[in-house]
Amino acid sequence: MPEELIHLSLLDVHDDCDPQCYRWAIRAGGGIVHHPYGITTIYQAPDGNKECEQDAVVDAFAGQELLDSSYITVSKYRRALCTGAKPWSFFGPAMAFAVITGEIYAAKHTGSMTKDAEGKTIKAQEYLQAAYIMKYYDCQGNFCGSRYAPSVHYWGGSAPVDILVKNYSGIIGKIYDYRTKEMRKAECCPAKLLKIKTVGV
Repeated sequence: MPEELIHLSLLDVHDDCDPQCYRWAIRAGGGIVHHPYGITTIYQAPDGNKECEQDAVVDAFAGQELLDSSYITVSKYRRALCTGAKPWSFFGPAMAFAVITGEIYAAKHTGSMTKDAEGKTIKAQEYLQAAYIMKYYDCQGNFCGSRYAPSVHYWGGSAPVDILVKNYSGIIGKIYDYRTKEMRKAECCPAKLLKIKTVGV
C-alpha cells in the first residue's frame, strides 16, 4: 500500500556486533528507511508507484557484510479484484498474472462424432488429456481461479501424464504477466512480478 509502514527485523545477530553496527539501506527503488541503524527499522513505502518503478530492495548490513535483503512492492490497483475463485473459467479484467503449478490435470474425453464416405456415423474415439494447472491472481495477489496449461492429448492407450512429466516439467513455476499498459500505469504491481534493476551493494 502507498506510504505503508513496514517493520523489518533481523532474526540472527552477531554476538560481537552491538546494535549500532547494523545498518539498513535502500539499494534500489523508492521509499524511506526511518531508522538506518539497529537490529530493527521501519520502511515507509512511497506514495505512488507508477509503472512499478518504485519497487524497492532494502539491504541489511553488519558493518560491511551484507546479511539479507528485503524485496518490497507497492500496489494500489483496486479497479478490478477477484472476490472468489472461479475454477476453469476466464477471469476478465481482474487477472494480472498466472503461475504454472506442479499440480496435474488429467481426464478422459470422447472425440467428435464423424461420418464415413457413405454417411454412416463413426463411433467417437476416446482420448486422454494431461496438463499442468495454471493458477491465476489479481493485482493484489488474490487467487482468482485455475485452468489447465497447454495440454498433451493422446489417442488410444497412451499415458500422457508420463509424457507430460518427462518433457514439460521445466515449465513448472513459469509466470505469465497479463497486465495491460493501463494496469501498469494504475500501479498494478504484484509481488510475484517484482523486477528490480539493482546496482552493486
